[in-house]
Amino acid sequence: MKELAFANAAIALAAGLGAQILAVHLALPGIVLLLAAGTLLGPDVLGWLDPKAFGAGRADLVTLVVIVILFEGALALDLKRLREQQRSLLLLLTGGAAISMAAGSLAAWSILGLSPPVALLYGSLMIVTGPTVVKPLLSRIKLARRVRELLVSEGVLIDPIGAIVALVAAEWVVGRHGLFVSGGIVIYRLLLGSAIGFAAGFVLAEILKRQERAEGTEADERPPRAQERSGNTTWLARRRAWRPGVVIPEELVNPAVLAVVVVVAAVASRISAEAGLMAAVAQGVTMANRSVPGLGRLREFKETLTVILLSFLFVVLAADLRVAEVTALGWEALAVVAIVIWVGRPLAVFSSTVGSDLKTPERLFVAWICPRGIVAAAVAGFFRIALDEAGIPGGASLEALVFVTVAVTVVLQGMTARPLARLLGIDFPKLEDIVIVGAGPFPRTLAGILNAQVRPVTLLHQDKAAIPKGPQQFPGPGKKKRRTPPPARIRALVGDALKPEFLGSAGVPYADTVVAMTTNSSLNDLVGKKVREHFPMVERVLEAGEDRSREGADSRRLFPGNFRGMKKTNELAETDALLVESYTVTTSDRIGEPLAALPYAPGEFAVAVKRANSVLVATGSERLALGDQVWCARRSGSDSEVAGALSAPVDTGADGI
Repeated sequence: MKELAFANAAIALAAGLGAQILAVHLALPGIVLLLAAGTLLGPDVLGWLDPKAFGAGRADLVTLVVIVILFEGALALDLKRLREQQRSLLLLLTGGAAISMAAGSLAAWSILGLSPPVALLYGSLMIVTGPTVVKPLLSRIKLARRVRELLVSEGVLIDPIGAIVALVAAEWVVGRHGLFVSGGIVIYRLLLGSAIGFAAGFVLAEILKRQERAEGTEADERPPRAQERSGNTTWLARRRAWRPGVVIPEELVNPAVLAVVVVVAAVASRISAEAGLMAAVAQGVTMANRSVPGLGRLREFKETLTVILLSFLFVVLAADLRVAEVTALGWEALAVVAIVIWVGRPLAVFSSTVGSDLKTPERLFVAWICPRGIVAAAVAGFFRIALDEAGIPGGASLEALVFVTVAVTVVLQGMTARPLARLLGIDFPKLEDIVIVGAGPFPRTLAGILNAQVRPVTLLHQDKAAIPKGPQQFPGPGKKKRRTPPPARIRALVGDALKPEFLGSAGVPYADTVVAMTTNSSLNDLVGKKVREHFPMVERVLEAGEDRSREGADSRRLFPGNFRGMKKTNELAETDALLVESYTVTTSDRIGEPLAALPYAPGEFAVAVKRANSVLVATGSERLALGDQVWCARRSGSDSEVAGALSAPVDTGADGI
C-alpha cells in the first residue's frame, strides 16, 4: 500500500509540474491544464493515478495544503491598503457571501431537483473563491491596484469563512446542531481561529524582530575582517554556538515559521473543527503588518512551496472525478453553474460595491471573477462521506456538481479573464507610481518634487537608518524651502532591491517608472537589470551613473547636463547647498530639442520635466514642448545657463508648481 501511494504521489507531482510548465509556454492558466491532466490520468481514462491509494490521509493532506496556501496569501494583505476598500470587502464577505449561497442553493434545488438540505450544502460551497485560483488567474493581467487587491483579499479571507459555514451547514444537515445553534458556532469558530492566529502571529513576529536587533548588535561587535581572515575561527565558532537573543538560526527561519503555522492551525482545529483555517489567515495578516524582517524571503519560500503542493493536489482531486457521475447530471448541471456565475455573483458584487471608487467596468470584471478551487473540491468530498454515513441520498450528485462548477469556472474564467479585461479597458491601465531605489538626500529631494505634482512615490533602501522619519525630510523645489507632501503619497520601505519578491511587494508592478539612485552605480545597473527581467510592464527603468559631466551630451542617460554623480550631489543636498528651480519653455527655438542639448552651467543638470498633467524624471532623450516646466539643480550661489535658454524662473512657492 505504501509503495502504491508513493508511486501515485510521484505520478501526480510529475504531471502537475509538467502541466504548469506547459501552461507557461502556451500562455494558458495553469489550473486549466492541471484539471485536464488529473482527469486524463484518473481511473476513468488512462487509469494511471488512483486517488484512493492515499487512503484516509488524503483529507489531512488537503487541509495541510490549504493552510499553507491561506497563510501565504495572507502574507500579501496590507491592512493600510485594505482600509481603502474595507466597506466593499466587508460586504462581499458577508452580504455577498449570503447572496452567493442563496443563488447556488436555489439553482441546485429548482433545476437539478436536489433535496433542500443537499442543495443548501452546494450553496454553502459557492461562497468560496480562493487564492489558489484567483492569484494565478490575475498574474497574467495588469490591473489597477484596487481591483487586484479586492479580488485577492476576498479570495484569501472568504476561504476560511466559506469552509466553516459549509462544515457547520453539514453538521446541521446530519442533525448534530439546530439552526440557531449553527449560526453561533460559525461566529465562535471564526473568532476562535482569529484570536489564536493573531496571538501566535504577534509572538512570532516579535521573536523575529528582536532577533534582528540582536543580530545587528552582534554585527557591531565583530572583530575586523582582517582578523577574521587571519584564522580567528574560535571567535566565530563561539558566536555561532551561542548568540544571545537569536532564538532561530537564519537558515531555519522559514521552516520554523511554517512549522509554527501548521501547529497553531492544528491546535485551533483540535479545539473546534476548521478553526485552523482562520488561524492561518490571522497569523499571515498579523506578520505581514508587523514589519517582520525577512518577510520577502518568507513569501518566496511559501510561494515555491505553494506551487509544488498545488500542482500535486489539483491533479489528485481532478483524478477523483467520475465521468459517469458527471454525465448523469446532464445539461442541467451547466444551467446551475450559469446561475451561480451570471446571477449570483453579479448580484453579490454590485450590491457590495455600491458607492465604492470602483468604476463600472471594474465592477463588471470583479463580478466575472468567481472561480471555485481547491477548498470547494476538497470539502465536497468530505460532504459525500458525511451524507453517506448519515444515510442521506445525494452525496455523489453533490460532489459531481461541485467538480463541474470548479472545472467550468476555472476553464471559462481562466480563458476569458484577460480578453474581458482588455474589452472593458481595464487591462494595462495608466500607472502613476514612481519607485526610487535609494533614500539619500538627493533622492528625497526628487521625491518631494514628484510628490508635489501628485505622483505617488516609494523610496526603497536596504538600511533602515538611512531613511529619516518625518515628512519634513522630503523637500520640494525652491531655495531652502521644504514642503510637507500630501498624506500617504510618499512611502519609505526597507529591503533588498535585488530581490524580485521585495520589488513586487513594494509596488513595482504598479509603477511606470523605477529610478535606481544609490551611490553605487554597479548596484544601480543590477537593480535596473532585475526590474527589466521580472517586471517588463514597467515603462521607464533608469539608473544613475558616475560623474560624466566631461563626457558631453548623452541622450540616453539620467539627469542630462553636468551631473556630478550621486555621492557629490547627495553631499550638496545634505548641506542645503543644492538649489532646485523650475523654468517654463516659452520660446519656439527650443521646441523638439532634447534635454541633453540644452546649455548647462558647470554642475547644473536637469532633474524633472512637467508636461500637461504629467511629470517625468529627466532623461537626455526627452524632447521639449511649448509650456513644459523643467526642474534644474545646481550649486547654490552659481548661475544657471538653462534659465536664459528657456525663460526666467517661475514662482516655485507652495502654490506655484
